[in-house]
Amino acid sequence: MLRFHVLGVGSVGQLLAHALRRHAFPVTLLARREELVQEFQAAGSLLTCQHGPEQFSTEQADMELVQGNGSNISNLVISTKGNNVVDAVRSVQGRLLPASSIILIQNGMLAVYQELWNEILSGWDASSRPRIIVGTLTHGAYLTSRFHLFHSSYGKGIATGYRKKKASSQND
Repeated sequence: MLRFHVLGVGSVGQLLAHALRRHAFPVTLLARREELVQEFQAAGSLLTCQHGPEQFSTEQADMELVQGNGSNISNLVISTKGNNVVDAVRSVQGRLLPASSIILIQNGMLAVYQELWNEILSGWDASSRPRIIVGTLTHGAYLTSRFHLFHSSYGKGIATGYRKKKASSQND
C-alpha cells in the first residue's frame, strides 16, 4: 500500500494523518526538529483523536526528520501554513519522483499553488514534475496537547488535481 508523508504536524496534518491511518494507509509524519521526533517516539508514536467527551481513537504512525536521508516520497501531504509551502517542497524536493503526488491542503489553496508554480514547479520538465492536488477542509479541529487532537466539528474535504501537460505529438 502506498505510504503518505505528511509535512505540517499541526491540527490539520494530524487530522489527515489520523484519517489515513484509520483507512490502513501507512503514514510518516515529517518533522523539522529532532526533539519533536524524540517526543513523538517517547509517546509511543501515537496520534490520538477525540471525537466527543468519551470518544477516542488512537493510531500509530512513523515520524522522521525532513532533513534526513529518507526514502522516496510517493504521496506528500503538505498541511503547513500557506506561506511555508514553497520551503516545505524545497526541503523534500530530492525525494520526489515524477510519479509522486503533492497534495496541498491549505486555506487559499489556489494562491499557494500559483506561488509553488512560480517558485519551483515551472522549473521542472513536465515529464519529471510530480502531480499536484490542491484541497481544503471545513472540518474543525484543534490540538489539546502535542499529539492529542480534538475533532470539534465534521465538515467536507474538497480536492482537485492538476495534470501534467502531455508532450505534443505530430497528430495534434
